[in-house]
Amino acid sequence: MNHCSAIVLTVLLGLGPVMAQEPVAPLRSSSDAGQRVFDQRIARPVAADTTVHELGEVDRPPVYRGGEETMFRQLAQAPSCTMRTPEEACTSSTRVVLNFIVERDGSLSNAIAEEGACAPLAGYALCAVRTLGRFTPGSDQGRLVRVRMRVPVTYELR
Repeated sequence: MNHCSAIVLTVLLGLGPVMAQEPVAPLRSSSDAGQRVFDQRIARPVAADTTVHELGEVDRPPVYRGGEETMFRQLAQAPSCTMRTPEEACTSSTRVVLNFIVERDGSLSNAIAEEGACAPLAGYALCAVRTLGRFTPGSDQGRLVRVRMRVPVTYELR
């Protein structure tokens, strides 16, 4: 064999095993099982934090865009809401306490009128709270959080 054919033969034999490798078989050890558990935990979606904080628990409370005065004006005079004729019960109680959650995006959810409010006024107040725009959301330790708010509104019946 001459010198050139020995080099070609060596090169071909050297490349042979690289080109003919078989796929890697799955590991059959405890570390493989541990890796699978880790991969499943990483792939699992993170559950959204549904905690609702009370107003006094947060570093920065939610603020209505336009201010508190604007919010109360809109609650008192919501043009798209109509009040049924107030009953006699409304003359003794014109106060409605609204309870709602300011979400992380500033929207409102779970609006209710607390017990003891006159039904026509409570209905009007709930309609009015649904017409409010977004709030600047509350935050705690630099994170946006859901915050429960209680807003007392007193109506003047005329």
